[in-house]
Amino acid sequence: MDIKDSAMNILLSKNYHKTFIIPITLLITFIIPLFLLVYITQNYGEELEVKLKLVIVLLILSALVSSYGMYTMSYYKIKPKTLATSTIFGALLSSSIWWGMLFPPFLYKIVPIMTALTFYFPGGIIYAALVSATLNEESKTESFYMMLVYGIISELIYPNPLWILYYLGWGSLLQLVKNSLSTYKRSYLAIVLLSFLFGYVGAALAKCYIIVNWGNWDPLFKSIPGSLIDGLFSALGGVIGYRIGVTIRSLPV
Repeated sequence: MDIKDSAMNILLSKNYHKTFIIPITLLITFIIPLFLLVYITQNYGEELEVKLKLVIVLLILSALVSSYGMYTMSYYKIKPKTLATSTIFGALLSSSIWWGMLFPPFLYKIVPIMTALTFYFPGGIIYAALVSATLNEESKTESFYMMLVYGIISELIYPNPLWILYYLGWGSLLQLVKNSLSTYKRSYLAIVLLSFLFGYVGAALAKCYIIVNWGNWDPLFKSIPGSLIDGLFSALGGVIGYRIGVTIRSLPV
């Protein structure tokens, strides 16, 4: 095979990746949280059997999704700099537990976008900054590892084993998309898209766990738009976070 043939094969491989792999990955990442949210909302009931069935479905799908993140952790070696950066940003994200407490609880009842403002907007800044800051490291594990750190700290503050797979599933879906976007890894729009998914996936999955854990049921016409709005605020945060990450990346560390 000559150089010309090799170059053509590489080009076809990249086109195949752009045409099939990226759209399929984005579709999977968008549909899984939506499916769980619709299924759990539509089938929720106070009966023990119903709750148990929904918990099993949620945990099984969360575990399947989380397996990708666990695979990346075991297969790809994480560099010390990426490990340290992901840990720092995961700890920053965990501080969001306290941000919301700065505001009176009644505001969350009368202002529909309070959670988007107090968590997903700053969370989008943090996540986009992490992805942007670690681009030079060629990392394939930073998203999952950040959410793992966030989950560990959250469980230490508010222990609830049911939610462990929530953090892992959330991070795993983000890592799946981020790795599939390797062709566009330095694209500003790719990082903003990842930030949107950070908010959308996190909000939709969280609502599923809130329903089965505490029974706080909401109709779909409220929960689905709410998840999308959280994603949009996270994307707005991603615009800022991208610039912060570029600055971090330029530091002589």
